[in-house]
Amino acid sequence: MGDRPADVRIGDFKEVDTGLTPGEAIAEAERCLQCKKPLCVKGCPVCIDIPAFIHKVAEGDFRGAARALKEQNMLPAICGRVCPQETQCEGACVLGIKETPIRIGALERFVADWERQNGIELPETARPTGKRVAVVGSGPAGLTAAAELARAGHAVTIFESLHEAGGVLTYGIPAFRLPDDVVRAEIDQVLDLGVRLKKNYLVGRSLSVDDLLGYDAVFLATGAGLPAFMGIPGENYNGVYSANEFLTRVNLMHADAFPEFDTPVLHGGRVAVIGGGNVAMDAARVARRMG
Repeated sequence: MGDRPADVRIGDFKEVDTGLTPGEAIAEAERCLQCKKPLCVKGCPVCIDIPAFIHKVAEGDFRGAARALKEQNMLPAICGRVCPQETQCEGACVLGIKETPIRIGALERFVADWERQNGIELPETARPTGKRVAVVGSGPAGLTAAAELARAGHAVTIFESLHEAGGVLTYGIPAFRLPDDVVRAEIDQVLDLGVRLKKNYLVGRSLSVDDLLGYDAVFLATGAGLPAFMGIPGENYNGVYSANEFLTRVNLMHADAFPEFDTPVLHGGRVAVIGGGNVAMDAARVARRMG
């Protein structure tokens, strides 16, 4: 596992991290101590049985590892790439006290990628309950809720306001960190459970709240799509973008391919990014790739 050379990747939007080979994955999994009271599971927000899936990887049973992962998480290829493992499962790994913790995220990604390349096996779903659930928003929360509800036997419909599903996974995270085909494949897995997806449906306009009254339950997963500004002079100048708008123009509207696509961003000699978090770093890396 390693990163593509900087002088190569700076010229494209292909994924930076090349991922583990089967041999590397097995060797990494064999480092796991299989703790009786695994702190890594407590560190995982969805409580994946991490020792179980890692044990399967160590045995070379990648199919079994995929099954173990998807008992708790239907988006393993996405989570393996963009979850902050360093502060969650890996941050809790006891090996990290004296050496490098198990690379749980890299193993999760490897298993999910292996399954995508070797045939996806869907988990079983319960018998239909006759209940109908509307999920508003198709970001990570909406997709996860839809998958769990479908597995419980409910009829689920997702309403997405944009023309592409995925929410922040699609419009907010650049392809060099989270490739489009990975997102699409995991969305397809959720839909293959029987979930219906209606795009270009803006609840409150295309669809009223009253229209949702026929459902037995409604799950609101609208995300945090509105950016926060600092309230200083000049914020409305031409060429000043929120990171949200800038990344959406590139990730979803293909501004990097202008004039092939007609959603440009203003090009200048220098770019200033205000902020230092993940979104700021994504914006800076995208701007650098655009020249």
